[in-house]
Amino acid sequence: MKTFPALFAAEKNRKQGAAPVWILKLQAGGVDYYISDNAFIITPWGVTTKAWGKSWGNLTEGISGLIDEFKISDYSLTCKAVPTDSPNIADLALAYNLEKDLCYLYQWYYGCADPPQEFFRGYVRDYPLSEGDTICNLRLQDESLKWQGAYVGTRVDLAAYPQADPDGVGKVIPLVFGTVNKLPARAVDAGRMTSIPSALNAGAVSFSVSESTGLTVGKSIRVDDEEMYISGVAGDVLTVTRGYNGTLAAIHQKGAIVWEVKATFSYLAADHAVDGIPKVFGKVGQALLDITAVASRYLGSGAVAAVGMGQLGGQHPSYLGKACVTIPGYITASQAVNLMINDGIGVNDALAIISNYLVSNGTLGVNDTLSLSNGTLGVDDTLSLTNGTLVVNDGIAVTDTISVSNTIGLTDPTHSHTQTGSTQNQSTTNSLPQTLTYLSTSSFDGVTSYSGVEYARMSFSASSIGSPTQMVFSITIQKLAGIAAYPDIIRFAMQGGPLVYSDTTNFKALAQGSSYTFTISITANFGNVIDVFSENTGYAAAWQVTACSRVVSGGAPTTATGTGSTLSGTVAKSGSAAKSGTAALSGNVAKTGTVALSGNVAKSGSVALSGNVSQTGTVDRSGSVTKTGTVTLSGNSVANTLVGDELLVNIVRNVTAPGDVIANLLSTWGAVASFQQIGALPGSYAFNGAITDYRKLIDVIHDLAWQCKSWFRHSMGSAKLIVRTLAPASVKALAACRVTEGKKDHSRTKSEYGETINVINLLYGRDWSQEKSDSAYTGVVKGTDQTSIDNYGRQERPDLFMLDFVSDGAMAQDLLTFYLTFYAQRHWVHTFGTWMYDSELEFADAVTLAFAGNALVQIEEAGFQPGSDTIQIKAVQ
Repeated sequence: MKTFPALFAAEKNRKQGAAPVWILKLQAGGVDYYISDNAFIITPWGVTTKAWGKSWGNLTEGISGLIDEFKISDYSLTCKAVPTDSPNIADLALAYNLEKDLCYLYQWYYGCADPPQEFFRGYVRDYPLSEGDTICNLRLQDESLKWQGAYVGTRVDLAAYPQADPDGVGKVIPLVFGTVNKLPARAVDAGRMTSIPSALNAGAVSFSVSESTGLTVGKSIRVDDEEMYISGVAGDVLTVTRGYNGTLAAIHQKGAIVWEVKATFSYLAADHAVDGIPKVFGKVGQALLDITAVASRYLGSGAVAAVGMGQLGGQHPSYLGKACVTIPGYITASQAVNLMINDGIGVNDALAIISNYLVSNGTLGVNDTLSLSNGTLGVDDTLSLTNGTLVVNDGIAVTDTISVSNTIGLTDPTHSHTQTGSTQNQSTTNSLPQTLTYLSTSSFDGVTSYSGVEYARMSFSASSIGSPTQMVFSITIQKLAGIAAYPDIIRFAMQGGPLVYSDTTNFKALAQGSSYTFTISITANFGNVIDVFSENTGYAAAWQVTACSRVVSGGAPTTATGTGSTLSGTVAKSGSAAKSGTAALSGNVAKTGTVALSGNVAKSGSVALSGNVSQTGTVDRSGSVTKTGTVTLSGNSVANTLVGDELLVNIVRNVTAPGDVIANLLSTWGAVASFQQIGALPGSYAFNGAITDYRKLIDVIHDLAWQCKSWFRHSMGSAKLIVRTLAPASVKALAACRVTEGKKDHSRTKSEYGETINVINLLYGRDWSQEKSDSAYTGVVKGTDQTSIDNYGRQERPDLFMLDFVSDGAMAQDLLTFYLTFYAQRHWVHTFGTWMYDSELEFADAVTLAFAGNALVQIEEAGFQPGSDTIQIKAVQ
């Protein structure tokens, strides 16, 4: 809420008396001009106003919604060019850039000893002249005009960093706040880079590169995994020693990247000084290698440090004021094994058996046998054919032939045809399929247009349908030649029935003048009219039906009418087929003799076990077995030396308070010097994050304000971070609203349906080694409001709750509680008019509306119309 000097406040609060006057202070050519409706003396300042004001526009400051919070404050003043004034407003507009300097809008009361009070500060955005340069419309916008187009961040470019890694060109050098882990740094000195325009074999020692600038004799280059030593440069042709420094000469494909091999690579970790770089990692594939021990870390402040390995602090001489890391050469990872066993394994003892098992009492024996003791087992007879033989003494013979002596005549069922003119009548007394053949297009209507559809239609007798189970049409369509445009889709349907078939490929693929025959099967919704059509008019001359046939299957006997040819003549079958002769079987098969079994098998005697088995003696382990000598494995095993060029850092900057972070960004990138935080944040609120994308400053500020449950405004010379609360304290009670013609100037409506949020999955703890996505966060807190879901359905805004600068779980939970509590319900939004005695009210002030049931509301918009004594306010309950 604004505060005013006592005398000014007394004038403002008077219910009767003079209305305030409005004054615009405009600077042009270093001179201040005070513009109002009339000319009068501002006694506290001792200046006289210019009576150039013709009409004032509205001045509104606030937000446009509960989520889309920011709304630029602007207004306009239409001025008249007074001919007797020199200069007048038109002269100033033509002579000077009125956009350059700040303008101020003041309110004052005649005779008040206190000076005019500021209500707006901004810049002239536009000032068109009209009516022969007699009218000038000053259009003004608040101070954000000068920085709303500003972007945050410095991009890596080859002009500033000619040896930058091409993958990093265009990316933003990080802006760090708080503690950020595994943050990718930008490679700004990665050596010269070019490519080979042609493939290179393993034996070539001279080849062209796309650009040789910076590649000189004595330097080394790397192509893929091979290093080469430059011994000569002629234009863009290099002469080299292949397979240099222990690498292998290899084949390289066209377009392969050529890198200059450098002793030191430089990376920018932040575009400013920092307070610490405790860890440095090299990324090779998906692995992070701790290379802190070999990295030199420059914090960007203090004395300029000598370039060397492993030091910490100071400034790098080439990157003053910036956090920098250098490493000696490429980031590599090798799978290397050195194994040596230089001693033997000796076994000094052995296992010996010095006793055995003995049978000391009796023996184990089988003293009986199994034998055939009585008779023998034998087959003493045979099986034989003793009487007659089995013979086939007659054959099956065909003594006559089957012949066709005349024609085959079908006398049943009757199938006859009659034809008159071009109409063929066919009648059947059976259930054979019916086929109608049409030999010309006369059976189809020509392709015509009807209700936006090009179609051709064929009708046939309804009596020919019967009760079929299937109709199959064979329809030939020709794609006419010389047509400017053809339809993409040909469709088929029975009249009054559903669409049967749509062709999107065959007709479209036809060459002009060619034809395609479609087979269309219909199993339901039969009718006596079939339509062929292409959607959309304009294709009537593009195609025609050249032939069609129809087969009807199933149904009772019917009579069908169609167009076709006449069948005449008969087919008769005469003659017979005769079988003569016989097949005879004579003789018989007889079996004589017997099979006899004589004797028997007998088992005599027994199996007896006598005596017992016992073990005597012992088993001793004595003597020794010794393994002597050594087994030695020596050498080095190297599998897949991997090279990486991405470097990540753990980095610390002791700027974490949300207000401090926002103030730093505004002053650095928007030249906004004045900043204030209104309200206190919980003690757990600290920002830990980095800006790595090139974004508008205004968008970054609003994003950060959202991440600390605050609103942001820039008004009257100061940027403000306004902390939000669920229970704001009322700064004023409004007893009444304005009444016009006996009616209250007050209305209320519910907040936008789309501003309801009742499901929140708040992601925090950004993993900066990953690209931004749902999986790039290490923490999540969740909340739902079931009552809100029951009332409004499930409403979620996941894009609002990916919080890069929140790393603390307590802060994340507090934000979740606040936003879910506030946005789960729709709020009453009040709009009402009041008088100038409430002019101290401004955006985010909480007031009590006595005329609306003592509703506690927070002001979203406070609108003034200079030249009037009324205010229009919009507030959310």
